[in-house]
Amino acid sequence: MNRRLTVIVSLGLILAMISVRTMACPPDCGDCDDCYESSGPPACDCIWQCGSGTCCSGSCCYDICCDGSCCGYQQNCCDGECRDCCDNDDCPGCKDCVNGSCVVNHDNCTGCEKCTVFGICTDSDDNCDGCCVCENAECVDNHSKCSEGQKCVFCTCICDASTVAETASYSLPEIESYENYLENIAEMAPMIDEVEMNTTGTFSRKTGEECCSPTGTPTSYLEYFGGVESNITVELNVPGLDWDFSSEFEGIYKVVVEIEAGPSCDVSASGSIGLSGHEGECNDCLTVSGSVGIGLEVGFGIEIDVDILVFEGSWIEFSLGVEAEVSLSASTNISAEAGYSSGDDCEDGWDYQISWGSINLTGTLEFELDGVGTFSLGLEYTLMEGGSYPSE
Repeated sequence: MNRRLTVIVSLGLILAMISVRTMACPPDCGDCDDCYESSGPPACDCIWQCGSGTCCSGSCCYDICCDGSCCGYQQNCCDGECRDCCDNDDCPGCKDCVNGSCVVNHDNCTGCEKCTVFGICTDSDDNCDGCCVCENAECVDNHSKCSEGQKCVFCTCICDASTVAETASYSLPEIESYENYLENIAEMAPMIDEVEMNTTGTFSRKTGEECCSPTGTPTSYLEYFGGVESNITVELNVPGLDWDFSSEFEGIYKVVVEIEAGPSCDVSASGSIGLSGHEGECNDCLTVSGSVGIGLEVGFGIEIDVDILVFEGSWIEFSLGVEAEVSLSASTNISAEAGYSSGDDCEDGWDYQISWGSINLTGTLEFELDGVGTFSLGLEYTLMEGGSYPSE
């Protein structure tokens, strides 16, 4: 029974296959079409390039027929030859037709754009110099492409040191004890009229960043500077001379003459010491300097007062009187400066200079006559010119 059923099923399948094979294609298939079999009923379909690469009845199934030959996929027929393009219009976007092929042409893009293989203009950082990037077809500065402590300026990374610096300063307090000590000396010394002293001093320390080169990175530095300066002035009281004498003529009139003469002397001294230094990769130098100066002014003055008196029962001052003042003074100064430098970026060694000022002589003559007026005459003369050693 089972064997008979198997034979019957096998015969049925054979008959079904024969019936499908013998089904005819639709009658409207053309010369370039062929019948193909699938799981469904037969249908018309074009043979790929008609099976031989030649056109069938002047056409191709899917492509262009060019001088009897079917061109490849998306090719064009140019003067009887199949090519990718005949002119630029056949190429996409920024591509140009060169010898029948579409090639990229960056010149068809603007600014820093480039032409891709797909014929699309896109921003390209490769077309920008240095630290610039391409944005919207323009090269713009991009600080992130520079090192820390730099900024991008016109596509170049330059040093961008911080302008913030920390400074600590110290000033010397007023030295009142020394000033009081000098005032006490002036009171005990009769030849000293007045003593004045002034001392100031300031020291500072600063830290910050600096650039050793325009395209480098910032480096740290330490800078210190300051100094002390002191000035003292002494006015000497040099005793003068007084003369009084009179001459009487037969009890009718007499002449009284008063003369005062005396020198003066003022001495001033000053001194200072300074310190400056810079430690860093850009500059490494320490300088210590000092200076001492002395000023001297010497003067001599004469004052003459002449009065004429007449006797009319008693001595009466006559309206005629003469006063004269003569003063001469000479002044000069001398100073010395010295400094020492040491460091990798300065010349090691001492530097000094001694200088002196001109000796100047000045004088005045003032003459006053009662009832007439005052007359004056001035004098200025340089006894010696100033100079220095070594000469500048």
